[in-house]
Amino acid sequence: MKTWWKKGLIAWSSIFVLIGTANAGLLVEPYLGYRFSVSGSVEKIVDGVTEDISFSNFEAGGRLGWIFSSISAGVDYNWKTPTMEFSGGSSLDSTVTNLGAFIGIHLGSRKQWIIRGKYFFMSDLTADSSATGIADGDALSGAGYGADLGYKFLDWLAINLEYSMVTYDEHNGYELKTSDLLVSLSFPFEFFGERSSRY
Repeated sequence: MKTWWKKGLIAWSSIFVLIGTANAGLLVEPYLGYRFSVSGSVEKIVDGVTEDISFSNFEAGGRLGWIFSSISAGVDYNWKTPTMEFSGGSSLDSTVTNLGAFIGIHLGSRKQWIIRGKYFFMSDLTADSSATGIADGDALSGAGYGADLGYKFLDWLAINLEYSMVTYDEHNGYELKTSDLLVSLSFPFEFFGERSSRY
């Protein structure tokens, strides 16, 4: 695993602590959703030959962080088991976990709209079968970005639409890239802050 993500994690942790000391509330937000591919590819580096990839899967995850006034920040973790279909005819069963940092802005009279940006500093894919350039049991590491828009119907219930892109490190001469959309329901709970009495 590369070391550059560690510097980002240390910097983000510092922001996390500073926000946490500013009379902020603790945000705990589990979510469940369905993710489907927008585009994806596996490229053979030596000659540029590329296969397209498609996939869809259910996903579980959660956010943990601080919320202060109209700003929230913290970490985001998710887990999924996508089956990736390759245009060359093979398919890959896999287990994927992502860990990243997010910052959000809450808008509207009730702060019901949420816009979040994310950086996934650790994306781990474990192959549970074999496909182009990837063997059963192989482990790939990568990183990526995401952005999402959420709307809170209730103080404890929100619907979210997220777009994300992940690029994995070169593996056996191949590079894997994915981009996808996630539609999810989340359950935001705030403790200790100015709005904690709602829960």
